[in-house]
Amino acid sequence: MISIVHVDHSIQTYMNANDVESMWQDVNVSDDQNVGPSARRAGSPGGQPPIPEAAQVEILKALAAPTRLRIMYALEVGRREARVMSVKELAEELGEPQTRLYRHVKVLESAGLIEVAATRMVSGILEQRYRAIHRDLQLGPIAQVAPEAAEAAVNTMVQMFSQQFFDAYREGRLPNDEEFPEDEAYRRPKMVISSGRIAPARANSIRSQLEKIVDELSEADDPNGVPVNAMIAFYSPSEPDKT
Repeated sequence: MISIVHVDHSIQTYMNANDVESMWQDVNVSDDQNVGPSARRAGSPGGQPPIPEAAQVEILKALAAPTRLRIMYALEVGRREARVMSVKELAEELGEPQTRLYRHVKVLESAGLIEVAATRMVSGILEQRYRAIHRDLQLGPIAQVAPEAAEAAVNTMVQMFSQQFFDAYREGRLPNDEEFPEDEAYRRPKMVISSGRIAPARANSIRSQLEKIVDELSEADDPNGVPVNAMIAFYSPSEPDKT
């Protein structure tokens, strides 16, 4: 799963791939299974060391390109098993020229978002095969340091979500509401854009509920589960300066 969310004035990027080794960075899940996403985000002993600011900027820049985000989705999102793919295989799946993808793959590798998982000889040439790295990245207040990179990454992810949503409709994978059987009620899409004024306590309650949903989505994938896609956003700006 890939998502970017604003929490406590920071941008947090979650990239939970189903990689072969099931690692949280360099900590095995089995060693950290009692530490939930909220605790990890809060810097608990079971959490990860902070990512250097420069590396955070490179990650956001890497995610800002639609082609690179498509590569990440091809490798990890909604998969029952980890995927290990060569540039040739990625090109075939994405319908892109193989030569065009090499640069994007190298950018993702340099940013630490994918890695070489295997190599093999093909017609006398050593072929590298890549997988997404299982990470729970915690990015600090990088939006103020690199606002252009942060905005580009968020915009790209929103566009990707929209494209996938309407592709599913066009392909008949999201039929009309009345066509869903009761035991598949979870398949009914829910999309709301709302703005208004509510009491601070109510705003805090809504934000807490959304954070619990983010935690639930950030948990390890269920191999027997169903694919889901979610986009969550919440913000409460200060009042406009009327002076």
